[in-house]
Amino acid sequence: MFAHAVKVGGDHPVSSATPVSTLKHQDEEDGVPEKGKGARLHRAMDCLALMFFVVIAIVIREIIYGPGHALQNGGSNRNVVGEKSVAVGTGIAVQTTNLLEGKDSEAASSGSMTERPNIVVIFIDDQGFNDMGPRSTDMSDLTPHISKLGAEGLWLTNYYSESICTPARAALMTGRYPLHIGMQHSFISGNDPWGLPAEVSVLPQYLKEVGNYSTHIVGKWHLGHFTKSRTPLRRGFDSFYGYFSGFEGYFSHTAESMFCKEEVDCYSDLRDNEHTVVSDEYNAYLFMKKARTVIRTHASKTNDERTEEPMFLYYAVGNVHMPNEVPSEVMEAQADRLSHIPYHERRVFGAMTIILDDAVGEVVADLKTNSLYDETLIVIASDNGANPLSGSSGSNWPLRGMKGEYFEGGVKVHALVRSPLLSKELRGTAYNGLFHVTDWLPTIIGGALGRSDIIADGSFDGINHWHSMHTGSKVSPRTALVHNVDLVNVFSNTTYVQGAIRIGDYKLLVNVEPSKVYLVPDSNNPEVAAEEEAAQTSISNNSPQHFLFDIANDPAEATDLKFSMPAVYEHMMAAFDAAAKKAVTPAYCGIGDNKDAVPVFRDTGFIGPWRDDDVDYMSECFPLNSVEERDHLLETYCMYKLFPPADCAKLLHDKKS
Repeated sequence: MFAHAVKVGGDHPVSSATPVSTLKHQDEEDGVPEKGKGARLHRAMDCLALMFFVVIAIVIREIIYGPGHALQNGGSNRNVVGEKSVAVGTGIAVQTTNLLEGKDSEAASSGSMTERPNIVVIFIDDQGFNDMGPRSTDMSDLTPHISKLGAEGLWLTNYYSESICTPARAALMTGRYPLHIGMQHSFISGNDPWGLPAEVSVLPQYLKEVGNYSTHIVGKWHLGHFTKSRTPLRRGFDSFYGYFSGFEGYFSHTAESMFCKEEVDCYSDLRDNEHTVVSDEYNAYLFMKKARTVIRTHASKTNDERTEEPMFLYYAVGNVHMPNEVPSEVMEAQADRLSHIPYHERRVFGAMTIILDDAVGEVVADLKTNSLYDETLIVIASDNGANPLSGSSGSNWPLRGMKGEYFEGGVKVHALVRSPLLSKELRGTAYNGLFHVTDWLPTIIGGALGRSDIIADGSFDGINHWHSMHTGSKVSPRTALVHNVDLVNVFSNTTYVQGAIRIGDYKLLVNVEPSKVYLVPDSNNPEVAAEEEAAQTSISNNSPQHFLFDIANDPAEATDLKFSMPAVYEHMMAAFDAAAKKAVTPAYCGIGDNKDAVPVFRDTGFIGPWRDDDVDYMSECFPLNSVEERDHLLETYCMYKLFPPADCAKLLHDKKS
């Protein structure tokens, strides 16, 4: 789709014919004569280079020639700038991860659970790399329940998600890269009529097919609600208690509560199945009660009934997404635990983290009380990196970047898995294999349930890690991943392909604005905070650039290698270009003034489906990559506080002028 659209420009190194010895730094070898040392190093570097090029060649071959099957095009048939229109159904799902021979061994049912386990997936919202875990600078003691669960399971130390909400949830639910199902472009906001294409199957549907699961979602959906066909009860879930939008007021339950211009434009967003819910109770408490009800209802069944119909609970908590809101009694009760955090907003964020951890504790306690714990697979992961800017105050330190960016701070997050089959020797250890959010579905379906046949058709981008996780294997079944490929024009009138890929230890970022390592929020003085924020990042004057990093040795992405390692850079660019050619047209649809949605919202007081499924909504969208769409995206990103206020003021001013 994006063929020949990657512009290299002045960032392009001189030649791919640079000697292969430049592929690695020459380390000292003690006791080796200088001449012999050089010869050995030269031969070693030649071997390393040859191995790398072989892997790259396999990557490019897999990207260009298969083995994927056709997927739907994201429900769109709009033209791409400089390209012919892509017809529905012509997008090819490309598996750039299962690159080497022998990876099919992961699909074997070795170690699969003889009884179908209950499955609980707890998906955290906007929790950054520095917001949990033993190495957090200020939050390590705030999540004892999660830490205890990790001590009984596996911490995933090399885990990656998507950079922002909607694509991450699409990847989790489908096992496919967002660029292969039209979900790669921004996120659902306001009354924009788009969502996960109805023809793409999701995890609860697979679980019903292979295991007759009862399926439940509690919390955030954010995969579309403009038609009923996009909502959870039409996507394989038996019950839904939560909200459709990107976030809601924790007490008011108002959709995107910070953006209401006046009272008549504020609409509630809380449902119990098809029924709207009016409440002023903190949403995490409502969700805790519902999650416990799901567990207790399942436990009340007979043994035969539970065996015949196991439970799947998708617990998509709202914490710790903005707005920073907690009950005042929590701030008072947790004052001592939060006293080491100097910044008020960060303390509130910490209190939200404590509530999140309590929610996990409640789930585990109920599973144990009802004798379900030892037959339940539990997954915990964040959907994307944190937003460190004012109004949210998450932290990805010491990683570079933030939510919405392809730098490590936007995509590298915490995750863990607790499995009843995990041996005592492996409990509390780390799984270091490269793991992507798309891998959960194949790992659950192909691994835990032993149905490798379901994931063997080549249409999934995810990889089954079950065997490696349960054997302590040092060899990861995943050797590469595509972070994303998208068309972007937010900061200029020029449209360009943007994205990132990872192959081995190397990561290539294409046409991204430079970012910084954000400091942990620590100032209560608004002026000081604004100065620190401005000093850390300024997007409005940055030009898109390409970067090449060795993530294993440079996790903070401090040293760009594209000029010092031109051969690696050239081959990574070729792999990226091949992936770009296979991306499908985005399903994204931006509408400035949605006259169909507003009357429905005003009539009910709630956001919800307002379109018939057979309506051709695409004809009303802003043209893809038009000035109108760019301005709409810019306003949305600024409303979600994904850009610094000063930059938003300038960009929005430039837009109006």
